[in-house]
Amino acid sequence: MAHARTYEGVVLRTLDVGEADRFCIVFTREMGRKAARARAVRRLGSRLGGLILPFQHISLEIVESATSATITSATNLGTQRTGMAEYPTFLRLERGIELVLALTEDHEPLPQVFGLLTQFLSCCTGSWDPLPAFTLRLVAFLGLLPMTTEDPRFASLLPATQAFVRQCTHADTLAAMEDRVCDLHELQIFVCSVLAEHLVRPLKSVDVSCVG
Repeated sequence: MAHARTYEGVVLRTLDVGEADRFCIVFTREMGRKAARARAVRRLGSRLGGLILPFQHISLEIVESATSATITSATNLGTQRTGMAEYPTFLRLERGIELVLALTEDHEPLPQVFGLLTQFLSCCTGSWDPLPAFTLRLVAFLGLLPMTTEDPRFASLLPATQAFVRQCTHADTLAAMEDRVCDLHELQIFVCSVLAEHLVRPLKSVDVSCVG
């Protein structure tokens, strides 16, 4: 029997299907990653078409049955942000979203990760690049981040970089890391080494740290 439930979510990915539908992967506060279909949202005049898009922070109702999940309504929870269409911002968002997709499973409630994701959306449009701090906090929340001198990768980091890694896990918010500094090249090598252990396949999005 079908039932409806309202979620707070961030749209991670969409795929146009059929004549007017859109298949979506949404990361929700309540149930983690979920897949659902939004019907007829690509038709002219659809009120959902502009909401069911990647990077949107929304409240949505999903009607679920044993065989399907359909988005029936949505409202915007984010604010209008300048700079969202800028190329560096898009690259950061793509990289962050792909990390969430690669490191989480369907129907796994992760409220800390959801909160981090909404903070990431808010921080991405400024001059500061939140991606390194976001990546470290994400893998820390998932229990994948080595932070002891028993791990040779962490032990070999400069003291300032070690401090940055630890601060990422203890800061109240992602924005609190904006003024923290470390050797970004060294940090990138460390992060790539950690991710390589847990990713099934290489990420497809552009590594923003390599973009001048």
